[in-house]
Amino acid sequence: MKDSYPLLLVLILFCVSLQGYTQNTILLPKTTVVPLIDGVLGEEWKDSQSVSIHISPNWSIAVNYKYDVAYLYIAFENLVSTEGLRVTPEILIATNIAANKSWNTDTYWFHSSYSNCEGIGEFYNWENCANIHPDWQANILPFKNGNNNIEFKISWAKLQINPSANLNIGIAFKLSNALEKQFYWPKLATISSPVNWGVLKF
Repeated sequence: MKDSYPLLLVLILFCVSLQGYTQNTILLPKTTVVPLIDGVLGEEWKDSQSVSIHISPNWSIAVNYKYDVAYLYIAFENLVSTEGLRVTPEILIATNIAANKSWNTDTYWFHSSYSNCEGIGEFYNWENCANIHPDWQANILPFKNGNNNIEFKISWAKLQINPSANLNIGIAFKLSNALEKQFYWPKLATISSPVNWGVLKF
């Protein structure tokens, strides 16, 4: 019986690891419906999938995602609480999972608030901001017409990849409030450590 303990321990550790991998993996659905990047989430997002980021017991943000041959589409929904508190969204992408232990030229940061900012191989690059970028787009603050959502579309050309069934990339979604408290999917992700991000599968 004692001889079976090491094998049992290995099986338990494997199951725990597999569960964590599954929870931190998202399958990206393909779409034929191109969303308008205006902060209004309607029928155009019905074919997306989503994960949730919990901010407080009464406030969660849904992160919706889908893609087509040209773009990755991501929408952060419900960015303002009923008390008027707001969180700011960022998307973190590592296109080369084998080399994602640290930031490199295959690692991308996208931020949207009153301007759209980006970094390649670095994050918090506040000098590279514009309302419109040639290869990605997001609606910016202030919110309009009672909507409190931000939609992104990021071209695969920007990321220098082509979506395919055998391609996995690293991804994390980050939210921060006015006090710089940060919230992530996956929950244990951090902006500085791509190795702790989730996996996006096609």
